[in-house]
Amino acid sequence: MEVRTNQTYKRDILKKYQEEKGGDVQSYLLEPTRKRIREACIWLYNKRNEKNDGEILRRFFDFKEEEDPYKKIKKFDLDKFRPIDNFLKGKTKDPDDTCVEMVSWLIDFNPRPYAAYYSHKDDNHIEEEKDTGMISPEVFVTDTSNTSTKKNNTPTTTNNKASKEDTNNKSKKKYKWSLTLKIVIAFGAILMTTGYFLRDKIQLASLPSEDQRCMVWNENHYEEVTCSWKSLAKLEPYDKKLIDNFQKIEVNVNTQFFFENGLPRIWYYKKPNGKIDYFTANGFHPIYKKDVKPITQHIINKYVLKSPFNTSFLNTPEEEELAVFIFRNDTLDIELAKQLQKNLFKNYRTTPYLIAAKKLNPQLKEHLQQGDLSIYKSDMKKHIDYLCVGSVSYTYRESGMKAKLFTCEMKLVYDIFDTKGNPDLDKSFSKIITGTGFTKEEAKQNTIKKVSL
Repeated sequence: MEVRTNQTYKRDILKKYQEEKGGDVQSYLLEPTRKRIREACIWLYNKRNEKNDGEILRRFFDFKEEEDPYKKIKKFDLDKFRPIDNFLKGKTKDPDDTCVEMVSWLIDFNPRPYAAYYSHKDDNHIEEEKDTGMISPEVFVTDTSNTSTKKNNTPTTTNNKASKEDTNNKSKKKYKWSLTLKIVIAFGAILMTTGYFLRDKIQLASLPSEDQRCMVWNENHYEEVTCSWKSLAKLEPYDKKLIDNFQKIEVNVNTQFFFENGLPRIWYYKKPNGKIDYFTANGFHPIYKKDVKPITQHIINKYVLKSPFNTSFLNTPEEEELAVFIFRNDTLDIELAKQLQKNLFKNYRTTPYLIAAKKLNPQLKEHLQQGDLSIYKSDMKKHIDYLCVGSVSYTYRESGMKAKLFTCEMKLVYDIFDTKGNPDLDKSFSKIITGTGFTKEEAKQNTIKKVSL
């Protein structure tokens, strides 16, 4: 049997993850990110509490006695989930033990933690030990036969008739002895089987039946309670699938709404007030008791993405429309965009205002800076044909002359994309441009004026 080591523990955990992709938390870990790993921890915290799980969580999250563990997990630094993310993606060969134990908890690997894994014996190994230590009836009978044979071969002065009678008597004794042993063993097996059966019956009788177990909806998930539990919340019949899988969540542009095969990860319900509730599994809305529906691209576009585009700027068949986004750090440089519109993009109908600054949330900025607006592609074609995305930086230096003179150095880089996200490499731009002035602002303005192909 293979010796269990720390390395085999890590290997077996990763193997289980690769085979099951997270099991109960597959919707979070199928394509893991640090944020999804944290969400999986939040979802599992009150659901998975085996013998040593508390210590695993305490070591990773560093819970303090006065802290609310659930709230701490919700606010836990996303960067601390990076080792788990790397381990699940196979990017590290020797992850930290604390990280490995957290993964064992997330994917419900057993036995866990490593101490339990190291001391655990496989069922096959146990059976081999049992077989090795048990003497079968046949072995016992054979030993008896050999003993009889030895006694029969002993020289004797008894006549042949007496010898035959003695042999027959011994054979009868051997048969009776063997038969008795087999009956005892069979009777013992019956007692053991009956004992195990009665034990299971007693254990089952001590557990509440499904009819005696209830659950209630608690903000964003179901919790099991006894049916005698008194609360303002309405008691519902116990349903293990709903307790394990049905949860209300918040969604955004980074949420994974579908599995790779196209099946929905998320379900939704449109409330009477027009707002949408989102859930992680199929079922009934816990308040309105109506069926939730599988998510659709139409619902995502209308209620999640919420088109940020300027509705007054529309695509026309007569001209080619271009939107310009030049970022200086995290803000748009509208002044430079207008200069590009004037000097470089005369052949286009151009706007630097396709998206209002107040609608540029962090997720949208990230997509824009990568030249990726594919999440809005069905809507973007209504407004533009091309997208210019770039960055700019300004540095200044002062001359040592009596009359102070400032030099501005501008580094400008941009690319042109179509609405499908394909770059036009022939139109890529990268230049360093300098200008001077008696103030920094004057030097900057003179530099911007020099922008040209």
